[in-house]
Amino acid sequence: MLAPFGISIVPILIASGLICLGLLIFWERQRSHRGMVSLLRLGVFSRRVYTIGLVIGTLHTMINAGVQFNLFQFIPPVVGLNSFRTALTVMPLTIAQLIVLVLLVKRRPQFPPRSLLQLGLVAKSVGIAMLFAAIGNITSPLSLMPSLVVMGIGTGLFVTYITSLAFSDTVEEEKAEARGVYRPFQNLGASLGRGILGTLLVSLASLRIVDGIIAELGQSVAPEVRRNAIRSLQVAIQTLRRDERRTLFADLPERIQPTLTTIFQTSAIDAMQNTLLIILALCLLCLGLSFLLPKTVKKLEAPIE
Repeated sequence: MLAPFGISIVPILIASGLICLGLLIFWERQRSHRGMVSLLRLGVFSRRVYTIGLVIGTLHTMINAGVQFNLFQFIPPVVGLNSFRTALTVMPLTIAQLIVLVLLVKRRPQFPPRSLLQLGLVAKSVGIAMLFAAIGNITSPLSLMPSLVVMGIGTGLFVTYITSLAFSDTVEEEKAEARGVYRPFQNLGASLGRGILGTLLVSLASLRIVDGIIAELGQSVAPEVRRNAIRSLQVAIQTLRRDERRTLFADLPERIQPTLTTIFQTSAIDAMQNTLLIILALCLLCLGLSFLLPKTVKKLEAPIE
């Protein structure tokens, strides 16, 4: 943790590493353009369209993994479902994606692939907005299904065409290298989605819970005590079992016990909605970057996800 801010240092280290990697690639490209010896062979990274498609694909995987991971964190305590029933609740997202993939993967599209990919990103954005609204007024697991289905349809459209568009300016000799690079970046996106977006959800929920308890107690608390409480709660949420967390909160003053459930649910909903706003912004960023991709492709590539 970073003591002055009460947040995990992991996202900052990841961001710093990505910035350094970007600076290294930029420096290597400058050396290559000047005819100087390059320390690394950039290969397909020298292809502008491929690099843009790789970034868009990685961001989309980050979004997808982050949404699913956060739903598995959010649904059990708020809706009261176990892990198996939570998996059944989230399953429509994957089923809708698979149906779209099966219907489209071997067919030559009647519309430009970029337009269909952008339609998928629009559908994904609409699904995220629907999920935001559903979480604010959640009554049962079924209330999440429409938003998950729309998100799954959008994901299926995106995954079907992103590989073809990203590989459109690579030559046949580079296909193996392009695929070899693309898959690890998707794994990176999945890790970032769970690490950054998952940490963000837990951090926001912990902050809201601590502030809600302090407000209910009606007492002033020193900033350092508040920060320590938030950090301790973050660790408890991520490491303790549900019964152990229940025991932990049972030690709080008796007069706030009746309001704890309301504080927990309100904090979790608020944290999830704020995280979804960031996820929506990332999805719209993908949509904006997609205009840099070509409209059509000569050959359809098999999806990589």
